[in-house]
Amino acid sequence: MSGSKNRTSTGAEAQTAVMESSTGDFWGNLIYFMVLSVAISFILANNTVESLTSATGLIILGILLVLDAFPAYHLVRHWMSGRG
Repeated sequence: MSGSKNRTSTGAEAQTAVMESSTGDFWGNLIYFMVLSVAISFILANNTVESLTSATGLIILGILLVLDAFPAYHLVRHWMSGRG
């Protein structure tokens, strides 16, 4: 019996630790998302269509968009869990 009680308290402590760290994760993801979004906007605003559609331009934009998708996913997941 004491083993299952200990597991329950350990699970509750782990859940509390996750909830406390999710606030820091939220702000870290938000800052990361904003920095990458500004970088993408800067590249789009300061380049010509020809340079953006070249192989190098597409590769750079592709990498930045993939990197921007990771924090966006976690921000949406955080937003959805707060609504439910």
